Amino acid sequence: MNDLLSVYGVVERDPETAKKAESSPPASAGADAAVVRRRVGPKLPLTVVAVIHNNAYVLERCLRSCADLADEILVIHDGECTDGSLDIARRYTDKIFIRPRAGFSEWHRPEAYRLARNEWVLQIDADEYLSEELREKLSGLLAGDADIYDLAWPLYEKGRRYFGTYKDALFKKSRVYFIGALHEYAKPKDASVVTRRVDYALMHEPGYPNFTWKAFATKWRYFRGHHAEQLTRDFREIPQWNYGKDHWDFPNRARLRHPLLLGMFGSFAVHLWTGVKRSVRYGSWFHLKAEFFYALYFFLLYRDTIVMRRRRSANANK
Repeated sequence: MNDLLSVYGVVERDPETAKKAESSPPASAGADAAVVRRRVGPKLPLTVVAVIHNNAYVLERCLRSCADLADEILVIHDGECTDGSLDIARRYTDKIFIRPRAGFSEWHRPEAYRLARNEWVLQIDADEYLSEELREKLSGLLAGDADIYDLAWPLYEKGRRYFGTYKDALFKKSRVYFIGALHEYAKPKDASVVTRRVDYALMHEPGYPNFTWKAFATKWRYFRGHHAEQLTRDFREIPQWNYGKDHWDFPNRARLRHPLLLGMFGSFAVHLWTGVKRSVRYGSWFHLKAEFFYALYFFLLYRDTIVMRRRRSANANK
């Protein structure tokens, strides 16, 4: 069952750990940025990669949480900056790059990995920051035997922290591959790669409600359009890191080959069932609500890929 869930990007978490995480109080953006205990000693051989776009309202918290830990921070701005994000970034690094607007961060990550001087990479978004526990354990993780660490990734909604999932955000760049398309993540390059799941949290507080109909009709719809366009374009046009193939990897390829069965209905069923299980297990309807939005996103996404393919086929035959 876990193999099936992984095809749909669903990662289960230990029930006791999840309950403990849900009981933890949330930290506000300002408060967390103010109480970070600075690390004493040499910095770690770690490159922090942050792809941003006008994220001044959360960027300070993000960079401050890791600036005293990593010996390199790379900031890539997606398109023109209009809100002072680059001024904030310059307080923490001089390695700032402005690239043509793509509309999403994944497009720029393969280039960021090429620019990174360290083998270890911490991939972080502007609305994320390192928990104090993760900060304390980071040096030990880098010295461990793993190539990829799945970090706990809690969800916040309206000021409350919920059990979320895990995110492959800390890895050796030579041991992973990455496809620069929406919602893709660093994946093991081969069967010899060692992945460890740890419950040290990479906090994710976007500062706005994400699981609402308003957000779904705006932000989620915007990303769905980009996502569908990528899934139906020439794969060779998509930036890649350490992949070396001219076709999608297995999970994406399976859904694209059977967009109706696996893409639309398969995704919908798996996410909805995950939401039911988590709501019962943790006693909160939030999980069903969140997974319903994920389910609906992927249902509409693969419907869109079917429509786009038909249109392109019709235009090609004219």
